Amino acid sequence: MKIEQLIKQDNFDSELLRLLVNLKFTSNALDYEEFLILKQFDLSSQQFNILRIVKGQKGKAIPLKLITERMIDRMSNTSRLVDKLVAKDFLSKETNKLSKRQIDINITKKGLAVIDKASVALDSFFKSNSKLSESELKKFNELVDKLRDSYTSY
Repeated sequence: MKIEQLIKQDNFDSELLRLLVNLKFTSNALDYEEFLILKQFDLSSQQFNILRIVKGQKGKAIPLKLITERMIDRMSNTSRLVDKLVAKDFLSKETNKLSKRQIDINITKKGLAVIDKASVALDSFFKSNSKLSESELKKFNELVDKLRDSYTSY
C-alpha cells in the first residue's frame, strides 16, 4: 500500500519529503513488530541492541562507553539499560582491574540464551515477511546509506 493511502494524504510537496515520511512511517511499523516479538523475551529494542553488542565481543569484556558508542539509538541511557540487564542476569559488570573508573560488561549464559532465541524469532519473522529480493535489499541499503550520509553527522 502506498504511503499516501496509509496516512490519508493526497500528495507531498516533493519526492524527498515523501521518502522521509515513508521511511519514518515504515521504521515505526517495523519497530512495533520488533517490540511485539522482543516482549516475549522480556526485552526492549535497546536492551536487545546492548545484548547483541556485548555478545559480539565473543567473551571479552566491553566498557560501558564503547557500548554507548555502538548503540543504534544513541539517545538511550545505556547505564540504566545495562543495570536492568544485570538485574535480569543477562549481563554482569565489574570494575576494570587496570582502570578503576572503567566498568566492564560481560554477557552471561542466560543472556546468551535469550539473545539467541530472540534473534531467531526476529530473523524468522522478518525473513518470512520480506517481499524484497537480495539484490533489492542490497540496492536499498546502498541508497539508505547514501541518504543518511547526506544529512547526518554519524
